[in-house]
Amino acid sequence: MATTEEELEEALKQNEILRKKLEDSIDDNYSKRNSAQSALNKLMNAEHNVLKYVQVQHTQILEMTGKYLTNTKEQFLYAQGLAKEYKMVSRDLGLGVNLSKQMSKNFKEGMVYMEKMGYDAGDLKEIMTSFVEESGRIKLLSGEEIGILSELRRGIGLSNGEVGAMSERFDLMGVNIKTMGKSLNDVFSDAQKMGLNATKVVKVLENNFAGMQRMSFAGGTKAMTEMAKLAVSMRADVGEMLGMAKQFYNPEQAIEAVAELQLMGGDIAEAFGDPFEVMYLARNKPEELAKKVQSMTENMVQFNEQTGEYELPPEAIQQLDFMADKLNLNKDRVIDMAFQTSKLKDIKEAMGGGDIFDENQMDAIAGMAKMGDGGEFVVETKTGEEISVGDTSALKQAITDGLLDSTPDAESEKEAIAQTAKNSFTSTEILENMLGSMKAQAAVQLDFYKQLESATTKTRETMDKGLQESIAKIGDAFAKTKVGQVVLSEESMQEFDEKLSSTMGTLIGDLTTAVEKGNVSPLLSTIATELTRLGVEIGSGSKTITSDRDGALKETSVKQDFISRPGQPTESFTGADTLVGAKKGGPIDKMLNTSIGTSSSNVSGEVKIPDFNINVNLNGADGLNANDLGKSLMPILKAKILEKIGDQIFVKGGKEKDGFPTNAT
Repeated sequence: MATTEEELEEALKQNEILRKKLEDSIDDNYSKRNSAQSALNKLMNAEHNVLKYVQVQHTQILEMTGKYLTNTKEQFLYAQGLAKEYKMVSRDLGLGVNLSKQMSKNFKEGMVYMEKMGYDAGDLKEIMTSFVEESGRIKLLSGEEIGILSELRRGIGLSNGEVGAMSERFDLMGVNIKTMGKSLNDVFSDAQKMGLNATKVVKVLENNFAGMQRMSFAGGTKAMTEMAKLAVSMRADVGEMLGMAKQFYNPEQAIEAVAELQLMGGDIAEAFGDPFEVMYLARNKPEELAKKVQSMTENMVQFNEQTGEYELPPEAIQQLDFMADKLNLNKDRVIDMAFQTSKLKDIKEAMGGGDIFDENQMDAIAGMAKMGDGGEFVVETKTGEEISVGDTSALKQAITDGLLDSTPDAESEKEAIAQTAKNSFTSTEILENMLGSMKAQAAVQLDFYKQLESATTKTRETMDKGLQESIAKIGDAFAKTKVGQVVLSEESMQEFDEKLSSTMGTLIGDLTTAVEKGNVSPLLSTIATELTRLGVEIGSGSKTITSDRDGALKETSVKQDFISRPGQPTESFTGADTLVGAKKGGPIDKMLNTSIGTSSSNVSGEVKIPDFNINVNLNGADGLNANDLGKSLMPILKAKILEKIGDQIFVKGGKEKDGFPTNAT
């Protein structure tokens, strides 16, 4: 019995242990789940969450729009940037005041479209100037016309100059930009239906439009566009085709060329059998003449089922070389044309011809077809399925389902180029362009620059006049200064040049010697001193008392205080000099004695003290020396100085010296 109770007790303990472990496990799992959920929530709110990023990206555009519309300074600066460009256009076109105003209005309206297409004011300026560059005629583009050109620029990938030049060519034929845009859109859409590179077709037309315009096309621009599509389809060169047609303008050349081509027989003779028909097509329908070339080359190349490749027989090469020579075409390009036209012909024949599919459908499928693994042409649907071109029922069903059709839908077909242009932008670029277009629209509605430019006209005129008068007065004032007198004096400048030249020559010689001796440092100090001296001399203009040959004192106009030695240039004191020493019995002492004392019985001189002069005349016997003269002059100097400036002169030391008051401080 006891054993049973003990076993039961032990079982209960184990059960309790298991229960606690289970609870701990549940709590731990719950905690981990909450932690994972928190991390996930945090992750969803972080900046690397794509949904959050896109949301912020769009809301930022609204925020930036609001800030811009409430910041008149930014609006002024943007409008000023536009003004800089359209003012240059006015200059380049030679527009008058009234036309300039109209052009600036059109320019700003056009920028609304240009910004949407990702272009700036510089692009619009280039388009507008290139539009009139060839003709030299003034023609202003409206805002709507600028919008059409901006779509062509983006949708086709033309340059600014190409868009402007092509528009001018159409205008020369009497076709306005709106009609031109519609015609090019039709070409673009038709090329898409044919499975051709629509952009390339329009570029071929643009590159050769001037040449086609100078020839006669009975069908007008539509016939020219047909020529461009045909050239892309058969890998031909429009320029060569036009050259071929031009040589058949002359009846004699047409008859002679056709007669020679007849000798080749076969498709060549059939295509060029009637010289007068050839001449008529050359003169009126060059695109139809190009089709004849296509028809006579489409049987030249043969498909080799064993190799699974197209081959050009030797006799065909000979025929194509002869034909190219007579038609004035490039031989290599004619051979490439033969491969292309032969392949397209085989594909169309495998489809059952025009009885089942229309021309556009056959052209589109032929352009898409590729050689399959089984040695037959196939087309790949949008779902990735491959259909043999010989399986007409499957092709018809695929076309009905829209799987093969590259034609735009009915709505977008009318704006094929515009749709292509819009599809070329990423979502981020669309938002950026939207912001730029808003700024341009604001400049149309609220042109702060235009308003303030007009409102501050009088202010600028007043400032201009005042500044000119101020500059004139400053020039006159400068001419009266010491520096101005020196700088504006040709004689002074010549003297400066001579001194500088002489100094430089001496310094260069000294430098050479110093380098040779290996001791340059003292020379550098000398150079600095010399240059300082030259600068001080030019910048001064004081007068110094010197003596002439007779010993008489006089004022000599010099640049600064100086020391003169016989046979040497004067040495000037500089602003850096703080002390001048004189040794008793030395040169300065002797010069002072010589200047004051003399052996003559009559001594006359003038001593200058700032602001007043003391004139002293002495008559004495021979032998009067400087000491006697100084003792005689001192009472007179004292009286005159005290009379002039009183107690403003002091001598340091705190005691009266020689009768002068002193300053103890």
